Amino acid sequence: MYSKLSTFPLLRLPKDVNTKVISNMDIIEFIDLSILSKRAKDLVRSSNRKCTDFSVALGQECEGLIEFPTHQSDFDFYSTNDEEDNFLKFDGLRIDGHQWRTKIVQNFTMKSWLNHLLCIFHCNQICLRIANSTADIELIRALLNWIKLDCLILEEGIGREYAEKILQHLPYTNVFINHVRIGHKEFSKINIQHMWSFHLEENQDVSLNDLLLNNSKILEIRKASLTPRALNRFLKLWTNNQTNPNLQWIIITSLVNIDLYDSKRVKNEVMDGIPHQIVTIQELKQSHALYNEFRDVPRTDGLMIHRKDGTKAAVHLNGFNWFQMIRLN
Repeated sequence: MYSKLSTFPLLRLPKDVNTKVISNMDIIEFIDLSILSKRAKDLVRSSNRKCTDFSVALGQECEGLIEFPTHQSDFDFYSTNDEEDNFLKFDGLRIDGHQWRTKIVQNFTMKSWLNHLLCIFHCNQICLRIANSTADIELIRALLNWIKLDCLILEEGIGREYAEKILQHLPYTNVFINHVRIGHKEFSKINIQHMWSFHLEENQDVSLNDLLLNNSKILEIRKASLTPRALNRFLKLWTNNQTNPNLQWIIITSLVNIDLYDSKRVKNEVMDGIPHQIVTIQELKQSHALYNEFRDVPRTDGLMIHRKDGTKAAVHLNGFNWFQMIRLN
């Protein structure tokens, strides 16, 4: 009697009914179904449940986060065998506290699980966060041989030498360096690469020359050693077609050598000798999608400037310690 009540002929139902049933499953039920068979996996994929972000963090633990439009789920990999030093062979997975112990997944490794999860949630890349220097770099490279890296995040505490080795050996187009000081030679190599985005959080001395050599589309520098005069020089070179033509967005915070009580003077120093006109935030929102898509985009009026090649940009200055420039065309 119990077995009859506990079964449900899901795979024999019409497709539209299947889709409705699967759409009401939580993430655990969704994964439970996907591992039953290839047909079940294909059915799950056809429901088109997509994650918006998939990140893996390597530190004392091997953990991560799957983000969806309305919620997110934590996961971690662990070892039930003797492979404590090789995270790629970790054979256990927990998601939101749930563990899989069935025979179906007894031969699954971290690699198997990642491939499976990325497949059923329609994701082809991961964000990799490295929190300490315990992970073997060759194993990380092996991981990225079969998974595309979307962004690389280096956290405080991994050490300069280890961070530089990571940057030398891993492929990346988006990199976040948080409170890790990189040697000037290695920093220069990173800075001139054609990346989509480059983010620095403290502990790195960035000069005007570094700013001029950068080839990223998005550049963010938190707590920069730059003066208003240095930014003025940068803007003048930009308007004269003498800086990175691919730059779309630059954010710089915590300038130095400034009067904390005279933001007007700071603005005058930054914009000195540069033709500009005020453009309201309402105009910017109506004309440029960027102002509606990203939370870090300014919510204040900007100063419109022009490059000799016809490119337009809006400069935003917030008080004494915050500078942004956003390309508008």
